Amino acid sequence: MYQTVVALICLNNEILFFQRDNNATIPDPGKWQLPGGHIEENEEPLVAIQRELVEEVGHCPSGLSFIASRKTDKVETFVYWSYVNEDEKNKFTLGADEGQSLEFMSIKKALTLDLTNPVRFYLERYQDMINGHLTAKTIPKDQDFI
Repeated sequence: MYQTVVALICLNNEILFFQRDNNATIPDPGKWQLPGGHIEENEEPLVAIQRELVEEVGHCPSGLSFIASRKTDKVETFVYWSYVNEDEKNKFTLGADEGQSLEFMSIKKALTLDLTNPVRFYLERYQDMINGHLTAKTIPKDQDFI
């Protein structure tokens, strides 16, 4: 089993999405996903998401909150959430050799794109709950993901 981290970085009623490189040697080339990645050996999940955010999108918000973890037979994923403002939005840029594009967008718009399968599954399943938190400017808790 391996471990991963992912972040929902939120601005107004939109979430930051990251488009993967269109390279046939990587999983899910060209697909859109949330920023994040694999946890390295002996690395704590919080340290991993901070590292991955800096590598992929050039910035890690200070208000990052752990909200849930999910485990399958193959992977355990730790999920983080943060709100950012318009000033902080400008700090997000693609890291060197990291993907094709970044965009803050609504879940509705994201669901029209070619998303990775896990991101599509969770966005479809939890769309109403996530949108409710975005509107209320609250942070989900693990029990929201039942």
